[in-house]
Amino acid sequence: MIYVDESIQTGLGYIATAMVYCATDPEPAVAAALTNAGLTPRLDEYKSGARMQDNTRLHQLRDDLAFILQTQSRIAVLVTPSAERGQLGRYILDALLDMLAANSLPHAQRCFIDEGISLQDSPEHAQLLAAGVELQANSDSRLILGLQLADCAAYHSSFIIKAALSGKQKMLTLGPEAGYPEPIEADLAWVLRTQLRHAYFTAPCLTADGDVNLMPAMLGYGAFLRGTLPLDAAAAVEKEFGHLWVGCVH
Repeated sequence: MIYVDESIQTGLGYIATAMVYCATDPEPAVAAALTNAGLTPRLDEYKSGARMQDNTRLHQLRDDLAFILQTQSRIAVLVTPSAERGQLGRYILDALLDMLAANSLPHAQRCFIDEGISLQDSPEHAQLLAAGVELQANSDSRLILGLQLADCAAYHSSFIIKAALSGKQKMLTLGPEAGYPEPIEADLAWVLRTQLRHAYFTAPCLTADGDVNLMPAMLGYGAFLRGTLPLDAAAAVEKEFGHLWVGCVH
């Protein structure tokens, strides 16, 4: 199953769309996370844009969804110009074809695309249908719980790009709960990328001659660019998601 949702940053000129692949149904885990946060699955939902200040339950829900992304999902992020929002549906379908091929994923599966993203007839649409992908456009994220994972992934991926564009850091203190015996100060964008580094699709780490590459390419596997992006946004994506460190960080 694939779940698709976007994070729109009009002021910065880009849209970050997460395409989350799950080999097994993630809905029981998402439902449990919602219930643990005091929410009712399929009536309430996680929205990354919701105000979370001083709300420990929503903070925990965000962390629980991020954990599901880390352990049960693989992520690709598509970055497109916000000025070309009308083409987003076609860009998504084109990137889906590349994601499936680059990562040798099975084509016979369902793809749920969040409300507000319109799909039009196109060669890419026909190719996906012919390959066995069942496209479910305008899916309700309250009912299709996996879309809440895509919401979380899109927000986190967009935050990493946004931080690179602004040059601003939001510092956190990490301690034993994060594997650091002594507290350290860390940039939130670095923390998010580090947490999700094994979930993002990358090129294989094992090289043809048997060596292990701990900085594999992410572009073309777990990151895709479409349309005419502002130069600074394209540069930020290539800087943050061109290659990805997958080794130890402690």
